[in-house]
Amino acid sequence: MALIPYPLARPFLFGLDPEHAHELTLDSIATLQNTPLQCLWQQPRVDDPVTVAGIRFPNRIGLAAGLDKNGRCIDGLGAMGFGFIEVGTVTPRGQPGNPKPRMFRIPERDALINRLGFNNEGLDSFLANVKRAHSFRTAGGVLGLNIGTLRPLWACNCSFALCRRDSSASSASSLCSARRFFVFGLEMLMVT
Repeated sequence: MALIPYPLARPFLFGLDPEHAHELTLDSIATLQNTPLQCLWQQPRVDDPVTVAGIRFPNRIGLAAGLDKNGRCIDGLGAMGFGFIEVGTVTPRGQPGNPKPRMFRIPERDALINRLGFNNEGLDSFLANVKRAHSFRTAGGVLGLNIGTLRPLWACNCSFALCRRDSSASSASSLCSARRFFVFGLEMLMVT
């Protein structure tokens, strides 16, 4: 069981702007992962393996892309018991995402609206973070890498080609090893 229960941390986090609370939480996890202080949020992983599309997942509980866009917290998030984690969405070059404000809480529904967009530091930073992460995959976790498009959307074919070229330069063997899957996504436009 985590040493800091969520009901204790929630009032503090809800006193902050949603995006600031998100970044503060990720910064803390990134700083404390793989240290003895990781016990503050660490949970045992449930052993309930399932195989999907030829990939053996340690359990059915995973984290979708969008929380850790730059892959900074892979090991720290993995310590929460997830069987798989998808990081990203990353684009070949960093971009700011949508204009602020872009995160909104709906406390009475226990919900959060995320309109961040594809804000990220770019592929080079992302790959360095993925390479640095080790304990989650060593413990059997499956890592997904989500690759998205540059803005404007007409650049999407270029985005995937750049990611393929840049990620295959020196790290193809390590990035394409077992226990990884890739997700290619297109940002959807909402027209009202």
